[in-house]
Amino acid sequence: SSGINAEYGQLADSGKSVLVSTHIKGEVETLCDKVVVLCEGQMKAVGPCGQVKNKFGAGFSLQVTTAESSEVELTKTALEHRLKDITLVHKIGRNLQYFVPDS
Repeated sequence: SSGINAEYGQLADSGKSVLVSTHIKGEVETLCDKVVVLCEGQMKAVGPCGQVKNKFGAGFSLQVTTAESSEVELTKTALEHRLKDITLVHKIGRNLQYFVPDS
């Protein structure tokens, strides 16, 4: 891991950009100056790590797995109707992950 970090640092120091795709928050905070949060191909947040962390940092993660794939859209609609301020972070198969801000 430290070898990869050094390589990224060398590329950044030479003025090159590096695109990193990860779900590991620690890697993002270590390697990246700017963050883009994507969900279903839509940008949910763009900016410096601290700014994005502030947007998604005060609250909790809600993960839901439906019993059947046919229930995903109904579950998504019901959650988003009842919890107005939630943000869908990931939707993969029968799994939904939301960020729920503190009220």
